[in-house]
Amino acid sequence: MRVLIVCSRRDYSPHTDYMAPFVYEQMKAIQALGVECRTVLVGNYSHAQRMIRKAIREFSPDIIHAHYGLCGLVAGLQRKVPVVTTYHGTDLHYRRIRFASQLSVLLSRRNIVVSQDLSKHLVKKNSIRIIACGVDSSLLVSMDKEEARQKLGWDINAKFVLFSKEFYNRAKNYPLAKAAIDEYNSRFANGCEAKLLEFIGYSREQVLLLYNAVDCALMTSDHEGSPQFIKEAMACNCPIVSVDVGDVKQVIEGTAGCYIAERSPGDLAEKLDKAINHGKTNGREKVMEEFDSGVIARRVIDVYNEVLSNE
Repeated sequence: MRVLIVCSRRDYSPHTDYMAPFVYEQMKAIQALGVECRTVLVGNYSHAQRMIRKAIREFSPDIIHAHYGLCGLVAGLQRKVPVVTTYHGTDLHYRRIRFASQLSVLLSRRNIVVSQDLSKHLVKKNSIRIIACGVDSSLLVSMDKEEARQKLGWDINAKFVLFSKEFYNRAKNYPLAKAAIDEYNSRFANGCEAKLLEFIGYSREQVLLLYNAVDCALMTSDHEGSPQFIKEAMACNCPIVSVDVGDVKQVIEGTAGCYIAERSPGDLAEKLDKAINHGKTNGREKVMEEFDSGVIARRVIDVYNEVLSNE
């Protein structure tokens, strides 16, 4: 089977071949199962159609798998090769992009959403499949906190909380996270204040150390699909505090040391105290069973075969 992957180009991600890490890692997992893949990285959407048609002529794919609604739309405008599109969240949460995503739904043979909550935004319900993005469990493993901190050059006795993204990313709601940390430090720090870390500028190898070195991972987003941040933290047995957003509640359910909090600094601070005092979790067990990249890749290939069997 030959699959053409169409996704947006990320010039700031050379370590994942200029693709979003979760797209790159899904492609690698699919390739490991014997699927031949080629990519079209879209930087300028006015050129995307020409790039896709050229790739079809040269590669003769059986399936086009587009990631995000805009890429699904441009891929679906050609009618020679069936299209599967995955929607990751921002393409359905923002109105200015949602219309393009709805058109993509109509043009795609199958539509994958990364969480149940996202399916409510889509028409053509019989074409929808719910498949979260997987986690590369061979890269993201649990290790000793002190060892991780030593490799990063961090103070062994300090407290660190990892924020889910850049502080300037408005959808991630940094002000709420900052207020929660301030509340924690005023009520629970006991002379050792927690520092909130911005998740930006790390290689995938450094990310492994980061999840293992911090005391807790914190998510306060206004909206999400199926955040990789949570599943990656789980794979490293990192404690988690999150508001009820996307599929986080389902992902962490039953994992001691991981908590859902109300959208208030006070409740977030209380849950942070519990998570930090809990220490390492057993979240990796659930990730290996449900969200390992190999498990997810097989489910995606099942969708490809479903499409091809109806051709």
